[in-house]
Amino acid sequence: MEYEKGFDLDLSFGMFHEKHVEDILRGTKIEVKTHRDKWQDDYVVIEYRSRGYDSGILTTTADYWILSKEEKKPTLLFVDTEKVKKVIPFYLMVKDKLLLF
Repeated sequence: MEYEKGFDLDLSFGMFHEKHVEDILRGTKIEVKTHRDKWQDDYVVIEYRSRGYDSGILTTTADYWILSKEEKKPTLLFVDTEKVKKVIPFYLMVKDKLLLF
């Protein structure tokens, strides 16, 4: 979307996206994943296999994951699970961090 000058246009843009988030929270299935110690150095860990079997993001029935970093004021990252499932094959898990290869 191209930037449009003017408070009224900026307000309209902001309100549109606030409504979108509200719809996600009300009308879709979400799963919250809270990272206590894994989200260091701005890495996000997304489990997709455990003990040789698909798990986590690959088996969830949620429409969105909300990744939460445990802090006094939590950082929340909304993730469309279907989009993440599509990119998992392009990543490799190494020492609890996802690295592009």
